Amino acid sequence: MKKHKDLLEILRSNKMRITPARRILLQFILDHKGRQIPLKEFYAFMEKNLPGIDRSSVYRNLEALKGLEIVQELDLPKNGKVYQ
Repeated sequence: MKKHKDLLEILRSNKMRITPARRILLQFILDHKGRQIPLKEFYAFMEKNLPGIDRSSVYRNLEALKGLEIVQELDLPKNGKVYQ
């Protein structure tokens, strides 16, 4: 099981900046491991912890994490896109 520091190292090794948003997003993913989380739940959590964050910023960070295979994107018939 990966830990927060392991995921941060993946970001560093891929020459990605470690921003406050990415730190919070990674911790949220670890805290909800095994769940299928809709985009709006990610956004609500990020808005609570980083007021004023842009929705597209959350989406771009999720896309980057998907590219590094930290999260998977699923398109469920009833729920739409979710991440796990």
